[in-house]
Amino acid sequence: MLKKILPGINDSKRRVLLAVCIVLAFFIGIIDYKTGEYVITVVYIIPIYLAAKIMGKLWCNIVTLLCMVEIISISRLSHPGSLSATDIYMWNAIVQAIQLAVAGYIISIITKQLERDPKSR
Repeated sequence: MLKKILPGINDSKRRVLLAVCIVLAFFIGIIDYKTGEYVITVVYIIPIYLAAKIMGKLWCNIVTLLCMVEIISISRLSHPGSLSATDIYMWNAIVQAIQLAVAGYIISIITKQLERDPKSR
């Protein structure tokens, strides 16, 4: 049953590493929320890279999606107020989330290629 719900997670070590990636993403989200105006979007690459390296492309995309939702939610929570200011912050958050998605996709492709062809290192 677990294999159908969570493809690619066969052993407990990989499950623990996936949990570490998700918890790390949440901690980065908390730090991002606390820092306020400072943009730390690049730090979200760490759990995305770990998911790509350890779990593969599917879980890299899932962790990337989680980080994207975090960025947009944090922007919405951090900047309540007038509609025009909120719209600007939401636009910035969406652009950051899209940049993160592209980076996650590129990381997943690169790690998969490196696993297939060790000579390319």
